[in-house]
Amino acid sequence: MEAPGTELAVVILAAGEGTRMHSDLNKVLHEIAGRPMLGYPLAAAETLAPQHLVVVIGCDAEQVEERFRGRARFVTQSERRGTGHAALQALPALSGFSGDVLILYGDTPLLRPETLRRMRALKAERRADLVLLSARLDLPGRLVRDTSGRVTRIVEVTDASPEELAIDEGNTGVYLLDAELLAQNLAQLDDHNQQGELYLTDIVSLAVGQGMAVEALLLDDAEEALGVNSRAELARAAAVMRGLTSERLMAEGVTIVDPDSTYIDTDVEIGRDSRIDPGVVITGPSRLGERVHVKPHC
Repeated sequence: MEAPGTELAVVILAAGEGTRMHSDLNKVLHEIAGRPMLGYPLAAAETLAPQHLVVVIGCDAEQVEERFRGRARFVTQSERRGTGHAALQALPALSGFSGDVLILYGDTPLLRPETLRRMRALKAERRADLVLLSARLDLPGRLVRDTSGRVTRIVEVTDASPEELAIDEGNTGVYLLDAELLAQNLAQLDDHNQQGELYLTDIVSLAVGQGMAVEALLLDDAEEALGVNSRAELARAAAVMRGLTSERLMAEGVTIVDPDSTYIDTDVEIGRDSRIDPGVVITGPSRLGERVHVKPHC
């Protein structure tokens, strides 16, 4: 599915303050089904074997770098001037790189590697200059198309007209584009908007204005685009992840009598022909052998 011979760099933006978490712990270190939130986009990126993997963190995020040291290169966004400004901080780490750049987020943990591979395949098949990921979800940006269905721009809800607010296709903020195009368009961003920030979303309208081919991949499952900014969203993401883990284990030959009442962390492995009864909790990177019977409420 992937474009043969096209090198890839991945940039994960993880410098948000996470004020709605009301926590002393950095937002992307909060656990979802036994794994720190940032661990999910990192793992998804690693399946693509990128030549560069860069994580943009805030000036107060030493604990994030310490937790994931060795898995990525970390750069710091010392000022909070928006997502476009955050992406600019990653460019020096990509100096000399001439392939594609995939932009992800540290607080969007449910995106699947298969979706990212589909983005790469679409870019190659359509010979697109930029591919963005969209979803039928109430997201901070709306995807604006012309009368023929072609992508024209992204509008932030804070700047949108009533007609634009009615658009039901949201922008996830996940982009795949050539490194040179990214650098050129980031250099043209301005802060003439309601928030006074550099919007990464503006690279879409800039690319369209330059005559570039822009494509959007609409998620089949909008839940993949769930962003985690609060404890309630953290719990929702954990429930989704536990469900995916149960589905994986059952497909591998494990009987889970009642998945809804069973709490199994992401990194748990269980051998075939095992049986997990209702009310069981299995946490951390646990390993259970074959034909194991875990009885209720263990």
